[in-house]
Amino acid sequence: WGLFQFGPEVAMKSADENQIVWDLLEWGNLEALKKFTPENFDWRALHPTEKNTLLMEGVACGLAGPNEAYLDIIEWLVRSGADAGQRTPSSSQGNYSIWLIEDPDKTKLTVAYKGHSAISYLLAWKRELQDKAEWSENLAYLDKALAKITLATRPRSLGRPKVAVDNSIVELWEKVLDATASHNLTFETADGTVTAHAHVLTAASPVLKAMLDSSMQEGESRRIRLEDCSSASVSLFLETLYTCSTRSDPKSQTVLMALDLAHRWQVFALVAIFSEVLQGMLCDENFVAIAEAAVLKDLDSVKKACHHFGLESRSVQDRLKKGLLPKTVQDLFGHKVTSANSEQPKKRRRF
Repeated sequence: WGLFQFGPEVAMKSADENQIVWDLLEWGNLEALKKFTPENFDWRALHPTEKNTLLMEGVACGLAGPNEAYLDIIEWLVRSGADAGQRTPSSSQGNYSIWLIEDPDKTKLTVAYKGHSAISYLLAWKRELQDKAEWSENLAYLDKALAKITLATRPRSLGRPKVAVDNSIVELWEKVLDATASHNLTFETADGTVTAHAHVLTAASPVLKAMLDSSMQEGESRRIRLEDCSSASVSLFLETLYTCSTRSDPKSQTVLMALDLAHRWQVFALVAIFSEVLQGMLCDENFVAIAEAAVLKDLDSVKKACHHFGLESRSVQDRLKKGLLPKTVQDLFGHKVTSANSEQPKKRRRF
């Protein structure tokens, strides 16, 4: 038990680092937040004095003005781990107020944090401001903030049971993966070879187990040809399988290839992980590729995320109306192909 005791210096440092996060959040500096937020930061932490949540603080700080720079901060908070459903304790005495500069006494509006989640707090402000023309810009900000939270929040159905693992254990498995001298399985990819331990792969994949335990060429040579995959995608697959993490910053195309391998080899734990990662990477540029993969592999959570993203994206809606999206993607929106290029039934002469 003594292993987990920390001295006052460590506790003080942790408290100081956490205060920096709250200060940077109040100042609205996203780049600094990304750089200085501690790796072990508790995303359910409450404000040291106001006792509100991180997302509530983000919503409130952006409301005055309004300051739309907070919209990106709100999205980052959710994707980093802040919970939109987390409620403040009933003991919270904090609140947030806004007013018009020309008449602060008569126009001041206040909503208390007590008992609210970020969502209910945002909706409480909407009720407070509705039907008041002078607050139309603030109402518009709240609508955009709600859209950001909704888009960034992962579907509950996707929620995988997770446990915290000490970083030293992850580093240990990184060393195992890096111990190439002990590798006995080679993947021949489109741009080079990648190696791994056969027993790890056969334990994870029934497909690879059947392949490597048989008298097939792959079983005899311990070499698997993957000419349709990049070495980066195979490396990402292996890194995630060994450590449930990656030291790289993969592009969506690499994650899609890794997902294809996980799906092909029936490593369903990695299918769930890569599906979750891709939802967080959705943008106008990669929407079609991710949506097609979701439909073809029947990944419900990714299909739902793509559907929601597509409804919110002006670019996707424009391409949908013009019939520029692949049929599989159009089907996500219940959109029938009506373009001139659609295949028509052939006319037949009856005898």
